[in-house]
Amino acid sequence: MVHLDQFRASSHHIDMPLFDNVELLDCMKQLVHIDSNWFPDHLEDPGQLYMRIAHISTDQTMGVKTPSATKLFAMLNPTTLKHKNLSVKCSDGVNKNWPLGHG
Repeated sequence: MVHLDQFRASSHHIDMPLFDNVELLDCMKQLVHIDSNWFPDHLEDPGQLYMRIAHISTDQTMGVKTPSATKLFAMLNPTTLKHKNLSVKCSDGVNKNWPLGHG
């Protein structure tokens, strides 16, 4: 839940609409269940799953302002790694936003 808390805080920081973390986590679990046929079979070939969630403005105009419409979506990438673990570089306590909070 820490990552979802940070994701929500980032959305709040750039004045995007907020969402319920528990509901988003439930949606993510449902997405994994729906797309599970695309993943490698766990018994034959152990794999890993990478999920990237994004929250973007879908306003018709481009500019720095509070968006009137946004979209929250996730991309899944099942991977098969035979010889090494998937390594992901994570930062703790760091906001990756432009100064004044504009990403």
